[in-house]
Amino acid sequence: MKSTYGAVEIPAPDLAKFTQGRAGEGFAQDLLDKQKAYFATDVTKTYDWRIDQLNRLSRMLTENSERFSEVLRRDLQDCAPGENL
Repeated sequence: MKSTYGAVEIPAPDLAKFTQGRAGEGFAQDLLDKQKAYFATDVTKTYDWRIDQLNRLSRMLTENSERFSEVLRRDLQDCAPGENL
């Protein structure tokens, strides 16, 4: 079984070692090299596109902060005391 870590597919046992902080010698460097190679293919979005998307997300969150707060307040009020969220 494989898992995707970023844009690189990693066999699940290797990913588990990496995410648990027990990466084998050179595993992190190999992963970084694979990520850089994938990025160099120009398949990924441009820096400017990503910045634009982050700016749009930030603006949307700011413009709707009161709505988010109200919905969260209502959701939390609907929880019974001691109920797991």
